[in-house]
Amino acid sequence: MNSNRNPHKEFEKTFSKSQAGYVLITCGNPSDDGNMHVEMTYGGSPDLVNILIHGAQIYLDEQPSEEQEEEITPRISLIKS
Repeated sequence: MNSNRNPHKEFEKTFSKSQAGYVLITCGNPSDDGNMHVEMTYGGSPDLVNILIHGAQIYLDEQPSEEQEEEITPRISLIKS
């Protein structure tokens, strides 16, 4: 990945005129001490951005965790006879 490339600037340039609102949150890989660089770019009214983030949080909270998914997902096996 080109270190001079700024995905937030590219995203902003692409979506700022064509969308009523947007949110982009990115994080880099963790450093050796476990820290991550997190960036957020948004456009549109702060109220709309709040609705987008709140809606995304509700959506993510409703998604089953990997452990729950294993419990919920039926096991399907092909048995040759």
